[in-house]
Order: sequence, then structure tokens, then C-alpha cells
Amino acid sequence: MLHESGVKSGTLQPASTRMALSNFNKMCTTSTQESISDMSWDNPLNCWNESPQLQLAKQIMTQISDLPLDTIDSDSVVLRCQGMQLTEDLSKVESFFWAREKLLHICIASIFALPPVDTLQRKAEEKVGVQALYDQIEQALQTTLKCLLSERPSTNDLLVLLNHLAPWMTSEQEHERARAVSAYISLLECAATDPTLYMSDEFHKLGLLIGQLCLRIFDSDMTIGSQAMKGIYFLYSIIQHQKDINMEVESLDAEQYEIYKGKLGTYVPLNPGQNVSQIIKEFEPFLTSRQMTELLLTAIGCLKESNRKTMVASYTITHVILEEYKHHLSKQIPEIVDKIYLQLGSIYHYQNRQIVMKVMCSLAHTYMQEVCNALLQCCFPIDRFATEMWYVLTKECSYDELTELMNILLKNLQTNPRTTGDYIAPLITASAFRRVLAVPKCSHVALYIYPRLLLTLLVQVHYSIRHQVRRNSVYQEELNPVSFLVKALKTLLLAVKCFFESAFEKERGWELLTSSEDHHRGVGLFARVLIQNSYHYDLLRILYLLVPFLERGDEEHQITAMAFFVELLVMSEAKRLPDLYCLNRLKEGLDNKNTVIRALCIRGLVNMADWPRKDIKILLPAMTQGLSGMNGKLFLESVTEIEKILTGPESADSIYNITLYLQELFDDNCKYTLDESTQFLGWKLPKQVVCEKAWYEHEEVLDEICQYLVQKHQGTLQRFLYQSLFYTASPLLPIRRASIMFLGFLILHMDSKAQKVDLDVINHALEVLLHDNDESVCLAAAHAHERVFAVLSQQLNGSDGKCKPVASDTNEKQIRNVRPQSATSIRSNSSNLLSIICLWKSANKK
Repeated sequence: MLHESGVKSGTLQPASTRMALSNFNKMCTTSTQESISDMSWDNPLNCWNESPQLQLAKQIMTQISDLPLDTIDSDSVVLRCQGMQLTEDLSKVESFFWAREKLLHICIASIFALPPVDTLQRKAEEKVGVQALYDQIEQALQTTLKCLLSERPSTNDLLVLLNHLAPWMTSEQEHERARAVSAYISLLECAATDPTLYMSDEFHKLGLLIGQLCLRIFDSDMTIGSQAMKGIYFLYSIIQHQKDINMEVESLDAEQYEIYKGKLGTYVPLNPGQNVSQIIKEFEPFLTSRQMTELLLTAIGCLKESNRKTMVASYTITHVILEEYKHHLSKQIPEIVDKIYLQLGSIYHYQNRQIVMKVMCSLAHTYMQEVCNALLQCCFPIDRFATEMWYVLTKECSYDELTELMNILLKNLQTNPRTTGDYIAPLITASAFRRVLAVPKCSHVALYIYPRLLLTLLVQVHYSIRHQVRRNSVYQEELNPVSFLVKALKTLLLAVKCFFESAFEKERGWELLTSSEDHHRGVGLFARVLIQNSYHYDLLRILYLLVPFLERGDEEHQITAMAFFVELLVMSEAKRLPDLYCLNRLKEGLDNKNTVIRALCIRGLVNMADWPRKDIKILLPAMTQGLSGMNGKLFLESVTEIEKILTGPESADSIYNITLYLQELFDDNCKYTLDESTQFLGWKLPKQVVCEKAWYEHEEVLDEICQYLVQKHQGTLQRFLYQSLFYTASPLLPIRRASIMFLGFLILHMDSKAQKVDLDVINHALEVLLHDNDESVCLAAAHAHERVFAVLSQQLNGSDGKCKPVASDTNEKQIRNVRPQSATSIRSNSSNLLSIICLWKSANKK
């Protein structure tokens, strides 16, 4: 055991050593190393002060880190040796394992990061024997590593120790690689000749070790290449020991050595890669799917190095695996594709990028489904690296493979996001389609899937505009989901040479298509533009696809499909469709609860009016009944369609039915309705109720109107009250706010003429409106409530003077128990909207 007094403090030039340590920690990839490099000396959980050993370890770590890297002397050698000795002491206590690993990190970095021995010797001149000093610390390191392995002789602990050395084996500095490989091989030899080495059922990371050694066989330094080949022999000996536990392993004798040479080959400096195929073949029976993937990924990972030897090594290893052992990789495709994607940002040489892309394309030739699905998981939005991967994959595919690729993407795109809950996946797939379709060779395959892809994209547009996409957790920005689908749709049209976008754009087609309210109108316009531009062959394929398409899916699916279908019924070829697929389906659609579908069915039936042996007029009653509940725009469009077939004596009944449903629209665009009514029906409105000023900005106008109504129309005041009460629930803010203000002023002027039961009902309704989501409505409700409460208080007190606020539990209960008169019944008792038939006829003439 070392004592604190035996440590000599050094203080010169710590920056270079710390930089080396920092770089080393960044190179470490195992979870153990990451956790160690993240430890803080000041963290109380590390318990530095609880043990003299830990206190000593902390002090030595600091002193070694402060050693200069440009010189070496006996004091620094002693300090490094003390650090390695302390590493052995710490390993004897299980709870000190993390401290041992940290100290070992620092010791290795302080040794390997030293300049070459001849450089150190020139700086020291002849005063110090640098070679002897370096040999001393190098021997101490190898002895320490062997000692640590002998304390826990197992393949798992061997891996922990080798992981300390592996990052240095890929250093750009030749002398650093040589030192790391020397220590690496020494440790493997120790493991290969240790009869007590415990072999786990699966040699964890075996593929990684094979890859690390095979890459160094190609090293430009022949000494390193020769040592790496020797390391392959030792690793193979360990595997053989796992196979035959009775095998003698106390030493690797000459006979065994020659046997391994015969199986694995010998190092040939001029052609170091000639044995790679044989090496992998001999190790293959011991490699699991996971380990074979590790070997492949190790070869790919080295392509970040700007080194021709490394490139040749990577190509050789990946070629052998993909040609002979691809079946081992089937379960690891997502990991491989993800690794390739992550590596592309660090690979700058064209030839190296080609090697990586070849791996992906080779896998796709056999596992297209797995590669496509993995690519879709890489990133969103798709960046330039993912775009490059899709482009290369598409370019390297044969016609059959390209068809398979597009069918896979199409199947993914056809997934209903409402069922899966994933609204991002269709956007990713659409983005991928956009990249694939942009490749010229895809035109023929695009024509093959055009009808299915077109309708699927239109349906996905409908899903996207109806459902808000959450913020992307990576980019923290609001996505515009429909834009990804529209871009894919535009690319599809260009790929199949449908050049009508300008005509579609001129009619505001994209705006309609991406509007939640007007999506079906955009789809209909899309179909009409196709018809106008004579794409009849494509339209026939779409028509026959739509027949089964209409039978499945949810509301978004059905609306989009129906909007396209009804437009195609004007084609002469559509007349060959059996009634089951057109007439009967449209008749059933007239009873659909969705008003858009009913409107589309009306349009479809009208489009069939000139079909032979189809008497569409007998469906006029059902068509007019389908108008119920439609908003103003849908109603007008549907009535315009019905008007096309209104001829003969049956038209009078249809017109009458239309007027009944027209009444429902009078709460939409009220001023327009009032103006049109007065014009068409010859009304002459009193000037006291006609004003262009907004009520919420000019309350004095409303005050005069209400005063006039109370004076001149006392017989209809109650109707005014309840009609206004009905409109307080309008979804339109201006109407809701105006009706509240109207109630307050009307009751104020009615005063004693207002019935208590009416006041109670209105008062209760206003109390609810005090909590409306819109502040202006809350304010209007508060003012109206004051006026109603004032009138109610006067009536309760029997006073004509100032009101006295009255409130009691009894009164409150009475108010809350009053049930308002049905607004629907009040409206149904109105005056049939003053000869609405005349209004409708006049509107159509105009």
C-alpha cells in the first residue's frame, strides 16, 4: 500500500495532458467509460473523504494530470508507476471500481499521449536515457493490466480493460497506435494463456474485437499490422478454449501457433487484406447476429478517418460480410441503417461515402422492407443526409425492387393516423415519397401506383388539416403538416407528367384542398381539372379504384373519396357502372348524418341525370330532405344543383320543401338575410331600426332601436326576448355579443312590461355568459346582467325609484328552477319567414 508521503507533487504545464484526457474521454463509447468520465470530484456521493485510499487516488490523479507531455524524467515515471500500483490496490475493493477505472484512464492517457521516444530524447539531449524510462512505464502498464485481469479472469473483465486501449488504436498518430496495439496484444496473450479465464456463454463484443484487430492489420505501419495478426491468433485461441474447456492454455506453443496460422493465414505486408475472408469464416461459427453486426459497424465506423488504408480495410470487411454472411444481419437492420445515417455527417471522402451506401443498398436487395422502415425512422423533417440515402437507394434499385420500395411506402402511407394516434408517420412517408419520385427512373413505377398514391395523399391531407400536429420534440417548432403532403402530391403529378398545376392554382385549388371547410371542394376541383385536361386513362383507373374505396374508412376517407367520385360521374365511361356501385350508394348517402356527404351525393345524382334509364327526379324528395342542417354555403351549392333538374309539375313540391330548410339559415349572415328579405319581399323597414354602425361600438344606436320596439311592437316583445336568448348560444362571436346587448337594452326599456318568469330565465342565462371564453362577451353579459337585475329588483320591491339590490336563497332557487321556453318551438311559431318561397325564387333568378 502506498502512503500519501510517498507522492511527489508536480505542477508543470497541465494543459496538454488535460486536453489528451479530454479527447480520450470523448473517444470512449462504453457505458462504463461514459459514467466514469462524467464524475465530478466535488460530488459528495463519490465519498472521496471516507477512505485514505480514495483521498490518495484523487491526489495522484490530479498530479498525473498536471504532468507535462513534452518531457519525461524519473520523477514523472515514479508518479505514473505509483498511479498504476494504486490502480491494482483499488481493484481489490468492489466499491472502489469506479475510482480504479478513472485512475486507469488517466494513467493510460498520460503514457500514450507522450511524443515519440526519439522526440523526447532530442529534447532531453543526452542527460536522460528516455528509452529506458519509457520502457519502464510501458512495462509497468502492461504488468498492471495483466494483474487486473488475473484478479478477475473473465471475458467480461477483459473487455473492460481492452476498452481503455481501443480508442488509442485509431489515433492519427502512429506512435500512439503502436503503443495501444502493443498493450492490447499483451492483454490478449495474457487471457489466451490463462487457464482460469472464465468464458461466458456469449463472448460479449466479440465482433467488435475482431473488427478492431482486422482494421489494424491494414495499418500503414507494418509492425502494427504484424502485431494485430498475432492478436487475431490469441483471440482465436480464447474462442477455442470456450469450445473445448479441456484444452491446454497455459502457453501458446509453436504447434498450436502454426495451426492457427494455417487456419487464419499469415500477415502479408503487401496484401494485408488477403486473409480477412478466412478470418471471418473461422470466427463465423462463434458469432451471433448481434456480434456479426458489431463487426460490420466497426468497419463502417472507421471511415471517418481520412486514411486510404482504413478505407481499403473497411471495404474488404464489409464486402466479405455482405457477400457471405448477410443472413446474420436480418434482425439488426434498423441499427445498421441508423448507424449509417449518423456516420454520414462525419464522412467527407466520396469513396468512403460510397462504401457506406453500398452497405445499405446491399441490405436493401435482400431486406427492402426492413431497410425502408429503418430509413423512415432516421429523422423528421428529412435532412440532407437522409435525402442522400433515399436518393442512392432509389438509384441503385432495379425496376422490381423500385416497385417493391414504392409499395412498402404506399402501405405505410395508407395507415390511418386516427387509429394509430401517430400523425407524424404519414408526413415522414410522404416526404420519403417526394425524394423517391424526384429520381427520373421512378416515372414508370409512379404511373403504376399513381391512382392509389394520389387518393391516399388526398385522404392524408384531409387527416392533417383536421388534426393538429404536436410540436416536434427535437426542433421545438410548430410544423405545417399539410405542406409535406402537398409537396409530395405536386412531385407525384410531375413524375407522371400531369402538367395542370397552373390551372388548378388559378382556381385557388391548393388553398381549397388544404382548408378544413373546403377540402371536398378542392378535391372536386382537382377531379374536374383532370377531366378538362383529358387525362381519361388515368381517370378510368381512379374511377374503378374508387368503387371499393368508398366502402371503407372513416369520415375523412369517405368525404375525400366521394368528392372525387361524384365528379367522375360525368364521364361517359362511368355510365357502365352497375347501380349497386353508383345510384344505390348515392341514395344511401342522402341519409348520412354528415352534411358534406349529403351535399356530395346530391351533386352526384344530378351528374347522373342524363344517364339512360335513370329517373333521378323521383329522388327529389330525398334530395330536398338532405338539405336539412346544411350551412349556408353547402345549402346554396346543393340547391343550385337541384335546380338543374327542377322541371315539370313535381318542382313545386320540391321548392316548398327547400323553403322549409332555408329557414334554418337565417341565423347565419343575419344582416345579409335582412337586406335580401326586405328587397325581395318589398318590406319597408322603419328608419329607427336601420343602422350601419356596430352595436358594440355605438350603444346609443341600440338604445334607440330598443326604445322604438317597446313603443311600437308591444305584442311581439316576448318573442324578441326569446329569439335573442336563443342567439346567445350562437358559435359566431358577433351574433352572440349583439344578442346579449340587445337583451339588456330591451329589458331596460320594457321595465314593468317584462314578466318575472322571463326575467329570471334571462338573468340565469346571463350569469352563465359571465364566464364565456371571450372577454367582450363577458363584458356585454355583465352590463346586460346589471340592467336585468335592476328591473327585477324594482319589480320585487314594488318601487319606481332607485333600485335596491335584493338577493335571498329563496329568490335564487326560484330563478334557477325556472326553465326557459324552448327556443326551437319559438322559432317554429314564427311567421313562415314572410312568404319564403318568393324569397327563394327571387334569389335563384338573381
